[in-house]
Amino acid sequence: MTTETLIEKVRAKFGTLDAQGEQLVAAALEIIQDANAPSTPLSQENFVSHNITLEEYRALPRDEKWRYQDRAMKLNRRWVDHQFQCLKAKWMMVIDGQVVRSGATLDNYPEDEDFIALCQETGKYPFVFTNPRVFAIEELPTLWHATNELGDAYPALAITISGNKSTYW
Repeated sequence: MTTETLIEKVRAKFGTLDAQGEQLVAAALEIIQDANAPSTPLSQENFVSHNITLEEYRALPRDEKWRYQDRAMKLNRRWVDHQFQCLKAKWMMVIDGQVVRSGATLDNYPEDEDFIALCQETGKYPFVFTNPRVFAIEELPTLWHATNELGDAYPALAITISGNKSTYW
């Protein structure tokens, strides 16, 4: 059940909800879904989120679209991480608990037309995951330069420039 569906059911039973009420309903649903997440060995773990149609996805408010994807990631984090490791993938798309597309680089990420074609072919909007390691910043030996604020600093790299000593004006 999507958060919007649950909010509509709560509205039908209790009347109008303000923004804070909607946030509480969304948070309660997330807590319930987290509590129901399986705690089986990783090799036997299943993907537990359900895909909606492209039309249902397009009808969702912007923040609910983000929650739809984020909730799937939170509920299936171990499964998703395991798939990234097994597939050696940088990105993947999941429908009905199956990886339907994936890629070893971001260069082969589907174009919009291919994505829409997949939605139309399957009748579902895929969960799209990007391996967090793609955007990880490697820790390098860094010098920290203090600012005027107490306890504040920013990273600085030491570089050496060498070459022709001619001056160009």
